[in-house]
Amino acid sequence: MTKRNFCLSIALAASLAILIASSPSQAAPADDVVAGALQKWSDAFAKKDWNAMAGLYSKDALFYGSTPPLYKGLDGVKAYFAALPPMVGATVAFKDMTVVPVGTDLINIAGIATFTVPGAPAPFVFRLTQTYVNEGGAWKIASHHASRIEAH
Repeated sequence: MTKRNFCLSIALAASLAILIASSPSQAAPADDVVAGALQKWSDAFAKKDWNAMAGLYSKDALFYGSTPPLYKGLDGVKAYFAALPPMVGATVAFKDMTVVPVGTDLINIAGIATFTVPGAPAPFVFRLTQTYVNEGGAWKIASHHASRIEAH
């Protein structure tokens, strides 16, 4: 390799490294989408605003909550939340969320949702998976599954 070709190779590698380092992360937008969606979910849950909650879901959503039946679509999501006991003052916190973008219009997440209900002896902890789909320019939950983690 000539000195000139060596220098060109080094310059090309350096340019590529700078380009990669300065390009925006592909994961960051998905993380932002999910963080915003989970905040809206948490707010709607705390306010018991089931219409706002249903608005976070796709019109064709599949929903498994803390009860066995599969709920479908927006009416199903509303029915699930409307049937919950009052739980005045209950809140939810999310942790250990793994966000996996799948193409440009689909995001999978998995993590832990902890529901704190005043007067309950302990929080209710669930594994949570959701799939978000870009539906007409808005990110909606297309699939929701929660499974309770029993205290040992």
